[in-house]
Amino acid sequence: MTSRSNRNTATSELQRRVGEIDDRVFDVVVIGAGPAGAITSLHLADAGLDVLMVDRDRFPREKVCGDCLLFDTMESLRRAGLYDEVTRRAHQLPRATIYSPRRYHFDVPGIYWTIRRRTFDAVLAFGAARRGAHFAEADICDVAVSSDGVVALSITGSDRVIGCRLAIVATGAQVRLAGKTGLVVREEPSAVAVRKYIKSSHRIENMILSYDRSLIPGYAWIIPMGDDQYNVGCGCYYRDGESYGGLKRVLATFLEEFPEGRLLVEKSESSSRLGGAALRCGLSGSHPVHQSRHLLATGETVGATFPFTGEGIGKAMETGELAAQAAIEALKSGDFSLLDRYPERLKAELRPKYRGYFFAEKWLSRPWLNDFVSWRIQSSPLLQSRFKDFVSDTGDPRKVFAVTTVLRSFFQ
Repeated sequence: MTSRSNRNTATSELQRRVGEIDDRVFDVVVIGAGPAGAITSLHLADAGLDVLMVDRDRFPREKVCGDCLLFDTMESLRRAGLYDEVTRRAHQLPRATIYSPRRYHFDVPGIYWTIRRRTFDAVLAFGAARRGAHFAEADICDVAVSSDGVVALSITGSDRVIGCRLAIVATGAQVRLAGKTGLVVREEPSAVAVRKYIKSSHRIENMILSYDRSLIPGYAWIIPMGDDQYNVGCGCYYRDGESYGGLKRVLATFLEEFPEGRLLVEKSESSSRLGGAALRCGLSGSHPVHQSRHLLATGETVGATFPFTGEGIGKAMETGELAAQAAIEALKSGDFSLLDRYPERLKAELRPKYRGYFFAEKWLSRPWLNDFVSWRIQSSPLLQSRFKDFVSDTGDPRKVFAVTTVLRSFFQ
């Protein structure tokens, strides 16, 4: 049997220093090895392309997130052949419990998987490397496209320049590089969030989401991770002057006033340092294809995170699949105009869902309406079913919050 130390050594060797990578012009360089970048790289490698995936961090690394995987994430993992590996490492929850500002609450049964992003992202990135993508540690600081279509990528602290036929930017909410190239036109985040881990003997079985008045249309959460570990945090939509420090105070108040949160803290054994992150939502604020047609952006860089829920892992992976599909078609045919299909597919396949989430945000950002809908869901099988579809990303939020649906709930 292979020891844990040997497995870790083998895994770490999958990400090399950039100086160890052969000097050549790659078919594709993917900048960023989070869920979007890793899934893009995996599918490109599966297609037989010469792919280099780079990230400024050494993997595994921490990433601030709620750590919950929903239906769209699991389906993307199935398509990537990584479902079994992720679920072996993940913790399964039977339901989510949703609280309104006045603490009306209802359960949403389902299958929810939780796994630390440190582990999840490493599974995806190393999975792409095992499938043939080269994986290197490097901070790409500049991009230039020559007249002959070769992309030159400059590296911080190095004279080395990496060449490729196509570069794909998947740097999440860190959009400095994408902003330089014009792929991103709105660099401000859509939302901000904080989270920490608490180890506690208090037992909570369900994922808890609470739309507290201080956060609406954002929310606070308590997410069981298994082994008495809990991810606790909160997030809200970005306003000028918003700071992680302000959210730190909001989270502390939530944990003091919310009964389950108070018990979790009272029986806690340890607590991690609080981390913060920005989010980009709504598939807005970017141009997914550069005018040169030799640069693409994908994942949270193009705003893949859902408004209202803040769920972004699955949609980042889906945008990565679409980016890979367009890149394969362009590189295999030599016709880079085919890259224009990528934003068209984003618009046709994904944007309608985002409209539904904007609709939900508009409804539930009003505390009284949030309370009313939550009160109705408590006793309406119709609304319970529709909300379950909404949370699992298998249904349109507009079917939950439409006036006609709410009225029907009184009679069904």
